[in-house]
Amino acid sequence: EAFAWCERWAGEVRRVELFSRQTRPGWDSWGFEAGKFDPVVQVAA
Repeated sequence: EAFAWCERWAGEVRRVELFSRQTRPGWDSWGFEAGKFDPVVQVAA
């Protein structure tokens, strides 16, 4: 997996995924569809 390789190679630095469609822990997600595939959280009314 490319994300795991980048995390091992770069260490503890800020990371960004351009053209992202879902968020990842430890990464900034940029793009028009960022968060598109993130799970929907149901909130009780």
